[in-house]
Amino acid sequence: MINKLRCCLGLFFCLFFSSLAWAQDIEGVVYDQDNSETLSYVNIGIVGKSVGTVSDINGKFDLTIPKEFANDTLRFSFVGYEPQDFLVKDFVERFVLDGAKVYLTPKSFELDEVVVVPKDWVDKILGNTTKAQNFTAGFKDNLLGYEIGVLMKNKKKPTFIEEVNVNIANCDYDSIFFRLNVYELKKRKQPGENVLKEPIYISLAKEDIQETIVIDLRDKDILVNGDFVVTFELVKDLGEGGLNFSTGLFNSPTYYRKTSQDVWKTVGAFGIGFSTKVKREK
Repeated sequence: MINKLRCCLGLFFCLFFSSLAWAQDIEGVVYDQDNSETLSYVNIGIVGKSVGTVSDINGKFDLTIPKEFANDTLRFSFVGYEPQDFLVKDFVERFVLDGAKVYLTPKSFELDEVVVVPKDWVDKILGNTTKAQNFTAGFKDNLLGYEIGVLMKNKKKPTFIEEVNVNIANCDYDSIFFRLNVYELKKRKQPGENVLKEPIYISLAKEDIQETIVIDLRDKDILVNGDFVVTFELVKDLGEGGLNFSTGLFNSPTYYRKTSQDVWKTVGAFGIGFSTKVKREK
């Protein structure tokens, strides 16, 4: 009996330490390189993998990385800053030595020469205006970095985004806090770089959430040229609850990814109720 007990204990400790060896927990803080202030809601994750998170309001992060990703790229990215890449195994070594202090450098935006030319503009509604309740899709888990949005099919012409409209099916959260992102579409129909120069956050108490959330962007001067994707991103733990959007068949496709830096996926048959009001050159 004692021998069997020792055998079981030995097997337990073997499995326990083996599981520890297969994952690395990393913690740290993300800072602004120029002023050493902490950066809230930075995207952190393995490029192309479903392993990622978002820093909290104080710039702190906590992420468990399986050993199998030792030779993959760990990326830190944030709107308005240059992304910072590390080889996972190098970052783990640096974390042990330096306490995982990560510094991001603000981007320098060059101002294009402004040429005033009289142009005709036309107002358009792009995306999905559905308010159907038969099908819904959205957020039910607190997966930080989870994004969901819609492809806005647009002509290859200068276009200003004036408004984003989001049709809500139901909200069980006491309040919501999301980041709005806008990505121009790349050649392979994948969202590319975020076109925003500064982050845009949507914060509402439950009693203020209407059937349609209208986000006024006229003062942001968001210029796109061609197709683009608008998403909501979960960047803060909202506790118990969920948020679902109206969804309809045969709409403009839904794009989503589960964690920061993950690969984008699409659902072509169902499109959630995201639309944009734009002003496009004739």
